[in-house]
Amino acid sequence: MAKPFPILGFDVGGTKVAVSLVLSDGTLVASSRVPNKEREPDDVLPAMVSAGKSLLADAGIPREELKAVGVCTPSPLDFKRGIVMAPPNMKMWKHVPIRDFLAEEFGVRAFFDNDANASGLAEWLFGSGVGVQDMLYLTMSTGIGAGVIANGHLLRGATCDAGEVGHMILDANGPLCNCGLRGCWEAFSGGRAIAQRMQRELADKPNSTIVKLAGSLENIDMKTLSDAVLANDPYACAVWDGMMERNAQSSPSAPSPSSAATSS
Repeated sequence: MAKPFPILGFDVGGTKVAVSLVLSDGTLVASSRVPNKEREPDDVLPAMVSAGKSLLADAGIPREELKAVGVCTPSPLDFKRGIVMAPPNMKMWKHVPIRDFLAEEFGVRAFFDNDANASGLAEWLFGSGVGVQDMLYLTMSTGIGAGVIANGHLLRGATCDAGEVGHMILDANGPLCNCGLRGCWEAFSGGRAIAQRMQRELADKPNSTIVKLAGSLENIDMKTLSDAVLANDPYACAVWDGMMERNAQSSPSAPSPSSAATSS
């Protein structure tokens, strides 16, 4: 069997970029993060390259041994040309040729897909989806999406949007989503949407448990909500219960553990 070779992976999200050095057999060697909250791509892209080079250097792996780069971002995107188009949760990222940029910087071939597809594919190849023919991978973080494995193939759809379940409309009169529609699942249960909702609702309540835990209104996030729920704060529990109700409304009959995976 051939010796596993090193690959750099970049998972670009609405608040951070996860940078990982992995081997081709799925082994994680090291990882780091690059902030991406309300930052221009011209600032984030060089930081991503620097983080990748640092992981290689720290692991004692010469640049010449790097075989490939993988990068994923939220949709919409131009899959064939490797371009980030205009993700709802990354307002400053418009028409960014991220795949070719990373290929040129590292001197290797770069592969590109949306974040849910990439995560679902990894789970299918190396995780709990190994050996199954049909699998749904849900990613629930800043936004919500799905990677769909159908009959042993990754299902992208004609525009690479087949798994955009976060923008299923649950209530046409619901809250405005970052995508511009109303009542999307993501508008009810996405991490950024919930954080923004709590910031609005707690703007005149500086002594609330959540604001105290966060340290300031601007720092409220999903971790703050989770900590407040564990502290049995009534407001936090009500927000959490509402999110769970919407998640249940969005979900099909629960599949068996061997046919589904989730990520937070």
